[in-house]
Amino acid sequence: MCPITNCQLLNAGCKTKYTGVDLIMSSASPWAITVGDSAQPGQVSKVCISCTNGIKAETLDNYSVTQTGSCLQVLSTGKKLQVTTLNWSASPTPVAIGAGWSTFIGNSKPELCGITSCELLHSDCKTLLHGPDLPITV
Repeated sequence: MCPITNCQLLNAGCKTKYTGVDLIMSSASPWAITVGDSAQPGQVSKVCISCTNGIKAETLDNYSVTQTGSCLQVLSTGKKLQVTTLNWSASPTPVAIGAGWSTFIGNSKPELCGITSCELLHSDCKTLLHGPDLPITV
């Protein structure tokens, strides 16, 4: 038995490398195909999948991938932060203002659309607020 040694994603017609941005194929076995961030619900992409074992190549043209779910509308900011007054101290002790991102952000589909990163920003929502005294734990 000869294992598959390479697979690639091609445009429909199987003549040129895939040029779209909606699908990504990993470069190693099992050559998983994932949907990119820009794919919209209901979107259909037709591609060609070509794999070889080094001796023989097989292609599957017009393979159809339909985006059935979306993580675009699952986050919400409806949670209110409990205001905590912090007094300056020469030897401060850590004060938790939340129990991770879920204290501040709602996620209606955590099993499908997991949080991949969190950042603490100034009130302008553009400038990163950081430092050793402001850790975020997930």
